[in-house]
Amino acid sequence: MTESIIHEARMALRRRHRALRDAMTAEECAALSRMICRRLTQEVWYASCPVIYGYYPLGREADCLAFLKQALADGKQVALPRMRGAGSAEMDFYAVASPDQVAEGAFHVMEPLLTCPPVREETAVVLVPGVVFDPAGGRYGYGKGCY
Repeated sequence: MTESIIHEARMALRRRHRALRDAMTAEECAALSRMICRRLTQEVWYASCPVIYGYYPLGREADCLAFLKQALADGKQVALPRMRGAGSAEMDFYAVASPDQVAEGAFHVMEPLLTCPPVREETAVVLVPGVVFDPAGGRYGYGKGCY
C-alpha cells in the first residue's frame, strides 16, 4: 500500500475508535478507569518499578490519576509530560509530588508546573494514552507522534 492509503486507513481507524470512546457515558469511563488503576497496582512489575511516567487525561481518555496517586503514596516517583513548545511534537517528563501540580499547557493538556524538576530515568514504566493500539502494541494516537 502507498503511504497515503496507509495514512487514510489510520485516520479512519482513529476516527472510528474515538467515536466509540466518546460515546461512552461518564459513568462507564469512570468504571473502566477504576478497573485499569486497580489492575495496574496488581501487575508484577509494580512492586519493583521506581519511576512511573504517566499522563494527565484529556476528554474521555482513561483516567489513571488514582493509580498515580497510589504510586506516589507507595514511594514511587511519578513524572508527567510537558511539551517543549506549542508547535513541537517533543516532550519532556517532570516529577510531580501530586497530580495536582499542573497547569494547562499546549493543546489544552494539563502539564507539570514549571517548578517541577525534570526526570530522565530509563528504568521506568510509561503509561501511554491512545485512541487505539494494534495487536503488537503500536499506538494510533491523535496523529501528532509525541509518544
